[in-house]
Amino acid sequence: MFFSSSKNKFVINKSPNQDFQISKLDKNLDSYLAGLFEGFIKGYTINQNYLSIVMFKSDNLSNDILLEDTKVSTITKKSRNRNYITDELGNMPSSTGEILIGLLLGDAHVSKVNTKNSRFLFEQGEIHRDYLFHLYDLFKDYCKTEPKISSKFDKRTNKTYSRVKFSTLTSPLFNYYHDLFYLNGNKIIPANLGELLTARSLAYWAMDDGNKTGTGFRLNTQSFTKDENLFLMKILKDNFNLDCTLNIHSKDLYRIYITTKSMPKFKDLVSPYFHESMMYKLNETDTNAKKLNKEDANHIINSPLLDKKLDSYLTGFFEANGHIWIPNLNATKKHNPRFCITFHLKDKPLADKLLETLGYGFIRIKLKENACVLTISPLKGLIKVISLINGNMRTPKIHQLYSLIDWINSNHNTNLNKLPLSTNLLNSDSWLAGFIDADGSFLIRHSTLETSKKERIACSFVIEQRLIDPKSNEDYFSILNQISNLFSTKLLITNRNYYRLNATSLNSIKLVITYLEQFNLRSSKYLDSLDWIEAAKIIIDDKHYTLEGKNRVDLLKNKMNRNRTMIDWEHLNKY
Repeated sequence: MFFSSSKNKFVINKSPNQDFQISKLDKNLDSYLAGLFEGFIKGYTINQNYLSIVMFKSDNLSNDILLEDTKVSTITKKSRNRNYITDELGNMPSSTGEILIGLLLGDAHVSKVNTKNSRFLFEQGEIHRDYLFHLYDLFKDYCKTEPKISSKFDKRTNKTYSRVKFSTLTSPLFNYYHDLFYLNGNKIIPANLGELLTARSLAYWAMDDGNKTGTGFRLNTQSFTKDENLFLMKILKDNFNLDCTLNIHSKDLYRIYITTKSMPKFKDLVSPYFHESMMYKLNETDTNAKKLNKEDANHIINSPLLDKKLDSYLTGFFEANGHIWIPNLNATKKHNPRFCITFHLKDKPLADKLLETLGYGFIRIKLKENACVLTISPLKGLIKVISLINGNMRTPKIHQLYSLIDWINSNHNTNLNKLPLSTNLLNSDSWLAGFIDADGSFLIRHSTLETSKKERIACSFVIEQRLIDPKSNEDYFSILNQISNLFSTKLLITNRNYYRLNATSLNSIKLVITYLEQFNLRSSKYLDSLDWIEAAKIIIDDKHYTLEGKNRVDLLKNKMNRNRTMIDWEHLNKY
């Protein structure tokens, strides 16, 4: 639970059924709020000065769909992603508040200017430039200038050190945090920190001022007193069941050590929120880890999977909506490469399923993009991915796979082969199903006489993909032409420099149905494909202009794509 003591603000608990109250309610807002919360509200009642609202959260959405710290009197517009309600001054989402709590336990500072309003200051060594710019992306709406790099000569070491820093604008929005963490100009631990510290807060605390040491993790809490450190340890135990010890850094200076026993739990808690550049702190990307030999790699590659169609499906999804990041050879910090696939946020259950099946990696939520990213960086996980997609690739992204294989062979005692593009027929495996899950769409059109000169009912299936691969500069024509030939449709080029194929003829639609019934989709588009196939078969049977046919097609059309509010993921159980 995150809350503010300021007046005219409200609080929301992180539970599927969320009750909250708004004090000093403007009674004219009742009808406005009803529309504002459409799709999220279960019901609300007004009792004198309070508005009690019961919210519901769909299982398909993130826990971060919260409303918080919003002045009722200034509500003016709705956020596009419904993460939070904002006024013209820009109130923060609850997730941002959680991040600030963690940062203030670390290196961040908040200062009061002219004893009235406050501002945040963020600073990191240039070695953590990527992380600092990540923080700037989070708070840029509250900043006037971008981060700046400064250098300072240290006489003690006879070296020059570079720092990257930025600050927010001064705002009453930040007074709460200053009053919470500062007493007479000194940083303190709030008495109610146990109610404020979440897994996200812990992650940013660890990134900001923590490091892996030995087989545990150290939080550098030297600026706090011994009693405050003991209090922090109690919160870590109460909130997250983490076992910690208090280490003496020097006289009257203490640090918290998260024990080896609690490291698996700690990693599970914080890794979904860790920035890519900081994953080394969890030892997830440490290239100094034990080297794999050929026998280890072969064991991983030859480990059987129950899901026999995963290799081609995963490859297709990756080639449509994934990338492989290879670290710079000259980078100071040593990182493993990262294999990443991006999913729409509503498809997180699919990402979870793939993560469970693969057994390596983590999922990062990107709320601003309404997306989540399956990221695999442990060496064993990367070799598992290579074993699945190597030999199944069909697009210019094969060069990213080759770069990954080269990196692993160069940094470890392995001899992984680089297999050529697949020449298997497209209708022989699940590659195209994965590609469609990422880049395909199913459409039903019903033009009535009210909107058109002639009533028309039609189904269409669309795939769009970029013309040129930005990394290899190679054309995607070959694979898109193969798909258009499979479905007997034309391949067009849009004015956005994308290839587009649109299956609209009855023959093309029959070919699409034949493929989809043999190789099912796995994302939320699977349900769309079922509705689309049913509508298409009504058209094929020439029953779409009957009253019953029209009504059925309209019903299917109106619950597809963005109109689908509930998603049944039972189909994933068969994989």
